[in-house]
Amino acid sequence: MSWSKKDQRKLQVLIDNAAERRIDAEGMRELDLMLQTQPQARAFYFEYIQLNECLKGLLCDTGNIELPENDSQPITSPATDMQLWRELLDQERSAQTVVQNQPTQKNQNGSAEIVRPRQQPIAAKRKISKFAIATAVTSLAASFFLIAGIFIAEHFAQQEVATIIDTIDAQWSTNLKAGDRLKTRDDSIRLESGFAELLFDNDAKVVLEGPADIDIITPDQIQLKLGRLYSFVPPQACGFTVLTADSKIMDLGTEFGIEATSNGTVELHVITGKTVLVAGRGKDKSSREVTQQQARTVDPATGQVYNIDCKQRTFARDIDSQQNLVWRGENVNLADIVAGGFNEGTGRFNNGFDSTTGWLLPPDGKNMKQSNGTFNSLLENSYIDGVFSPQPDMAPAVISSTGLIFNECPKTNGRFWRGIFKSKWKDDFQLPADYPYDPTSALSIHPNQGITFDLNAIRNRCEGRGKPLTRFNGVYGISPDALKSKKNITSSIHILVDGKLRLEKIDYKPGQPGVLVDIPINPEDRFLTIISTDGTNNNSLSCWAKIANPILIFED
Repeated sequence: MSWSKKDQRKLQVLIDNAAERRIDAEGMRELDLMLQTQPQARAFYFEYIQLNECLKGLLCDTGNIELPENDSQPITSPATDMQLWRELLDQERSAQTVVQNQPTQKNQNGSAEIVRPRQQPIAAKRKISKFAIATAVTSLAASFFLIAGIFIAEHFAQQEVATIIDTIDAQWSTNLKAGDRLKTRDDSIRLESGFAELLFDNDAKVVLEGPADIDIITPDQIQLKLGRLYSFVPPQACGFTVLTADSKIMDLGTEFGIEATSNGTVELHVITGKTVLVAGRGKDKSSREVTQQQARTVDPATGQVYNIDCKQRTFARDIDSQQNLVWRGENVNLADIVAGGFNEGTGRFNNGFDSTTGWLLPPDGKNMKQSNGTFNSLLENSYIDGVFSPQPDMAPAVISSTGLIFNECPKTNGRFWRGIFKSKWKDDFQLPADYPYDPTSALSIHPNQGITFDLNAIRNRCEGRGKPLTRFNGVYGISPDALKSKKNITSSIHILVDGKLRLEKIDYKPGQPGVLVDIPINPEDRFLTIISTDGTNNNSLSCWAKIANPILIFED
């Protein structure tokens, strides 16, 4: 049977589908027939598998391979370039014989004598019977089909490889729930709505946002048919791969999001690390590196790849059903934590706590209260260690559940308004000229109150982000509107880390520019305390002190 380029292209598609575990039964029969009947197909198959495995090993060992900078160039290595080896072999076969000078030595008379090589007997041609040839071919074929049989059996075998570890409002097309184990080669997993977090046995984590439709192909390979998927891949899971209709994304130790739409468009957004994107069809298929803060889209009509802006907050990166929280890359906002949320925009305005009791504030509570000097631990919110209102007389203030003391807490008039809560930001005071954020909310803390946050609890919640907590940032100030009801109003702000003063502003007056808060946070720091008190004139009634955009920043 003749062997054409068309046959080779068809075989390559079948092998691609088989290697990527997405071949159907009909395709498997067609591949099997080609391998049984055509020697060229068998040779190509073995060569392809060898090249594919070698390339995968090289890609995961990032210290030994440099990926091309040009997006349009495929990833190759001289060690894996079969065409190069073929050309070298052809050159060796056709090369001219190299003539070497015959060595000489001196005889007893001192004259040169040519040393002639010893004559080797010429081997007689060995006659091989047709029966022996047939036996060898049969043995080789048997070995080949034994290997192919093992490959096919593994292809259709099912394995438990992942666990659903958390869900939020998840509606499945089948009866799935948190704690269920997931198998390869099983029915498609369709999340109709909500969120689900999958943990693979190799520690790769995948967060799905419904509607989403995936197949788990192998322990380190899934196919995304529809929807959004975010993947966090630790070093031990290097090579974790996501397939789509016309592309393959291989992870090289990174975090990335993929969206596959119903019209076939695919978007890849790399948040950290590196990936390899394989896209295109047939001989036009190529590979390219997509690195941190880069994004690409694959055109379903042509298979062409185009640059797009990387979307930082599109994909659900982490979920927590106990707190009903979905994290899309936002900073942790302390005002939202006080209001029952966690990330920016998740807490309700005007929600907060009474600093004399630790109880939740009633929605319409706006009364004046008297300080009592007690530290109140919070059972309702694990991220807040407690709230308190310092004693009116100058005295050490207890500021944590572990008994940390603020010895320099100033004297106050002992009164405050309402409590500590999340409020809206309405350009209440002037922000620093180079302030990089656009606040939408603030932490309202009328003078003579304090709050302590548990940084370890917050770190534990953010463990999946893969970055350390490094800074607390915001802007402290008071609205000039406070001057409409009272004159000579002042207040002071004190910010401590583990009981040690890190920032203090005494006698801040309404109308002044806001005070930038930018405090380094070390890995061993546990408690962050914010205290607002009277100024030295003890006149702070109607003084609504705020910290605009009070965020914890996680960065390398």
